[in-house]
Amino acid sequence: MTAGSDWESALAELTSRSAASTALPAAVREIGLALSFSGRGMVEEARHHGAAAVKAGLDREQVVEALLTGLLHGGRGIFSLNRWLLDVAPEPAAPRAAPAREDDVDVDVSTVVAYFEDVWGGSLPAWLQAVADADPALLLAYHDVRTVALGEGALPKRHKELLIAMMSCVEHYDFGIEVHLRNALACGASEAEVLDTVRASQVAGGIVAWVSGFEIASRVLAEAADTSAS
Repeated sequence: MTAGSDWESALAELTSRSAASTALPAAVREIGLALSFSGRGMVEEARHHGAAAVKAGLDREQVVEALLTGLLHGGRGIFSLNRWLLDVAPEPAAPRAAPAREDDVDVDVSTVVAYFEDVWGGSLPAWLQAVADADPALLLAYHDVRTVALGEGALPKRHKELLIAMMSCVEHYDFGIEVHLRNALACGASEAEVLDTVRASQVAGGIVAWVSGFEIASRVLAEAADTSAS
């Protein structure tokens, strides 16, 4: 066996084992990789994993929600690069119940601030406080998009949180990894789903994606276990 074929075999083994989920559904893993590659401008790889997500069973409603989740984290380009999936994903096999909405509840700035304080562990991060100070209506608009994108729907909320966690691992964005792994666990994600998410991030982000990803996941999982035991 030549050195070149040794290298190719080792890379294929690394990629295969990184993407070998034990708990995270293959369709969620693959759309997460599609979103992650899109965030890096790697269109061919994004299309490969997007097609794999549909092949693994992602339907059109789930594609819409996944793309909105990606848009929330990475901007409109994430949606645009993957819009083709809307044309190839099948309609759901059966109608789904519409998610509960609180459209009749008045949402004001104080309510939204309280919502974000809960999301971020008790206080607004400096960047979000700056948004609130600069334009309260902009904060309200962000709240509206976030609650629609990350709510329960065709995709479970925990999987949407894990999609953003995967993208954050690829981007080496520690704050995003921690926030969204915590949120995923709060929504019922299992330890295996969390570890599958971080493991798969290597495919799009390289070994560096594991450095913060596994360190933060280990800490968050340990804290969750301590809380459950107390």
